[in-house]
Amino acid sequence: MSNLFRKLFCPQSVYERRLAISAFWANKFDYVVQYGPLRGFKLSESPVWSSGDLAPKLFGLYEQQVMSVLQQFSATKRILIDCGAADGYYAVGAVARGIFDRCIAYEMDERARDLLSNLATINGVRDAVEVNGAVDSQTLLRLGSDILDESVLLVDIEGGEFDLLTDSVIDKLRLTHCIVELHPWVFDDGLSNVENLKSTFSESHVLRSIGFGPRDLSVFAELARVNDDDRWLVASEGRGQCMEWLVCEPKGSVQQKKG
Repeated sequence: MSNLFRKLFCPQSVYERRLAISAFWANKFDYVVQYGPLRGFKLSESPVWSSGDLAPKLFGLYEQQVMSVLQQFSATKRILIDCGAADGYYAVGAVARGIFDRCIAYEMDERARDLLSNLATINGVRDAVEVNGAVDSQTLLRLGSDILDESVLLVDIEGGEFDLLTDSVIDKLRLTHCIVELHPWVFDDGLSNVENLKSTFSESHVLRSIGFGPRDLSVFAELARVNDDDRWLVASEGRGQCMEWLVCEPKGSVQQKKG
């Protein structure tokens, strides 16, 4: 009986099953986010980076902790600088849903850049999303304070954050709110890199770390009759380990809030 159950409900590897589940809900919802702050945002039907992430994005579950901080910071900052924009979940979605007025997006993959431009057009915000190639420290140093001081910087470049965020760059980010996804395991001295990054940021910013938080799937009527495995795979982001995001808030803005 147990083998029959597994054949009926768990016939594929976890990776394959995530892809199948994402494809099912993407077709069901016509690639439109149904819940959360990005509700109504149309996702790409041909993602470059990860088709398996469509389900958590459609249900508004994807990186909820990051989205919460972006919403918080957008109360005073109206520009998003997205380093590693990938399939445009933040770069286009956050502008399309009015969380930010505009986005300056950086993405190294040419196919993804084309996707970003097309996605911005589909969602009616092409003029508000600037699509650029790969980002490095000189790229950020060339941005004027009129942009940086009014921005939230989001960094997700798979280990490149340590080369990008040099002392000179961080000094220029004194009034910029920052969220950095950390990838220490990419390097033998990764933990040391993280500590150095935190030490430099702490001179001008108040720091906190966030990680993957709880998900409540009982609120989704669509999942009420879905088996346990498939229901929880809707929330899966397919990560190899627990992630840490470094949240950096300028000390001046924190003092103003306390005052």
